[in-house]
Amino acid sequence: MARKLQSAAPKADSQSSMEKALDDLYVMQPDVELDVGGRKITIGEYRLFDGMTARAKGAPLIDDLESLAKDAAAADAGIEKYLDILSKHRALTRELIQLAVAEEDREFIDSVKGPDAERLLMTWWGTCSRFFWRAVVGRQRDRVMAELRRKTNPTGLTSSTPSPAPDTAAPATSDASTPSVN
Repeated sequence: MARKLQSAAPKADSQSSMEKALDDLYVMQPDVELDVGGRKITIGEYRLFDGMTARAKGAPLIDDLESLAKDAAAADAGIEKYLDILSKHRALTRELIQLAVAEEDREFIDSVKGPDAERLLMTWWGTCSRFFWRAVVGRQRDRVMAELRRKTNPTGLTSSTPSPAPDTAAPATSDASTPSVN
């Protein structure tokens, strides 16, 4: 009997294990190395304590992103709208970028200008914007959950679940020595 042999060669359209590993690494640690002003710097997504600082300091930026998200027309907002928000918070944006680069590069970024400065800003936003959007989504989720709680319990009082009704059925037994209640 003949049987079909599977080809040992990988399919052309499948992702190589190296590409998959790099994608997984990016998700876990989406750092980007950038050459600006003749110097290589790394822009990374915020780590735990820098993220806590960014969240506290970045509250006004998160507020404006939340306002943008509430605006129905914002679904089509282009990069210019985001640049307007970042420009409105330029001193804060500088601090937030500094939190995303290595400590030895924090003062250097102030000297970056022209196209390098634009690439720095866009690379930082591309790397760290998810951090701010997660905060916006978290706020919206909390607001929706609070509204649902108010609608399901308008008095604000919580009640316990009702006790089950008393069991009135006769016990199910197969023992002939137990008399039937029926």
